[in-house]
Amino acid sequence: MPATEPDCNAQPRGTLSFTDLGKYIISVSGDKKVAFVYPGWQMNILFAHSENHYSTNTMLWLDGQWLYGTFDFNDDVLNKFLRHASASSIKAIGDGLMSGSAVNGTHLPDAIRVGIYAVVGKEECGPDGLFVPLNISDVFIGSGA
Repeated sequence: MPATEPDCNAQPRGTLSFTDLGKYIISVSGDKKVAFVYPGWQMNILFAHSENHYSTNTMLWLDGQWLYGTFDFNDDVLNKFLRHASASSIKAIGDGLMSGSAVNGTHLPDAIRVGIYAVVGKEECGPDGLFVPLNISDVFIGSGA
């Protein structure tokens, strides 16, 4: 059966629905060119979409609500994450990328705790509808990292 494109007018598949972080940042700032600095961030899962295109996600409590954020990044940023990863997380990422299972998400045994710089990306259509990813441009040692 051929894969079908997601229906961006459909209701989310999940039973819980959260506000998208990227869309929220645009709505509050009124600007689509917003930079985001998060000094106490952690990565628990890695998705590999294609060569040089990875993502992760997180829940963030902001302004009295839970926001769901999708963060995209490339090989250069992945390598920066790996500099701060435990040996077991590096192995899990390597195994996931080699086996192809990272397409469905590789859960890390130890969270990678760093700070990130990101900018709001362009609106995309995903399995659960429209969302705006944040594109990670750099990684640094942050608070709580």
